[in-house]
Amino acid sequence: MSNFIHDGEAIFEVEPIYEDDELTIVRISLCGLNRIIRNEGSTTTYRITTGEGMMVVDGQEIFLRPGVEVVVEQGSEYYDVGNFEGIAISKPPFDESKVVLVED
Repeated sequence: MSNFIHDGEAIFEVEPIYEDDELTIVRISLCGLNRIIRNEGSTTTYRITTGEGMMVVDGQEIFLRPGVEVVVEQGSEYYDVGNFEGIAISKPPFDESKVVLVED
């Protein structure tokens, strides 16, 4: 499991489940506020399994609770906040080198 801490504001954990030439599937866990990013490499579908929070995708607020699914299209700017866990599926496979931190 990898832990990513963003400016002391969030703890974001990622646990790989599966990856092939077409997609990446990971378990995610967030506690706090993530920075605004843009994924230039893939479209990612997030499905919340426990907890609550909010994701803002291209300015649209989406409230997160178990069962909610959010599709973040490739190139969209987004961030999330809360205390929740879920599954993220990225197509094509996630490539960290294609994630851009958006200046505040």
